[in-house]
Amino acid sequence: LEHLRHWLEPAKLMEARNSWKPGEEPLIADALINVFHLLPAMAHKFLDELVRLSIELEQNLPASGTHSELCSPYRASVTRYLNTYKTEAVDYFLGAGTNGISRIASPAFYYRLLEMVRSEVGAPLC
Repeated sequence: LEHLRHWLEPAKLMEARNSWKPGEEPLIADALINVFHLLPAMAHKFLDELVRLSIELEQNLPASGTHSELCSPYRASVTRYLNTYKTEAVDYFLGAGTNGISRIASPAFYYRLLEMVRSEVGAPLC
């Protein structure tokens, strides 16, 4: 998760930019997120941090284009992770956030969950 946070820091991202082709930054972050569904059973403890970080990463994508908040490269990977921990994922989205209000009441959580459930990858969540 610490490596994913670097994608939220443009200065650090620019330093490492010579390691990949321009525009591939979201794909590198997605590859890191995609590993989480392969981790052993106790990996459900990353659920809150991974979901929140993926929302932040999406919000930092351009408004339009191949990789944008509307066409997120991260959702399929996050969805695969949520499929692995279905019960915990449902409890998480329906549960109260730090403000005491259900996360599902927040547009950031609601719309992402809706998009993930509607996707082919998200069918097991239904």
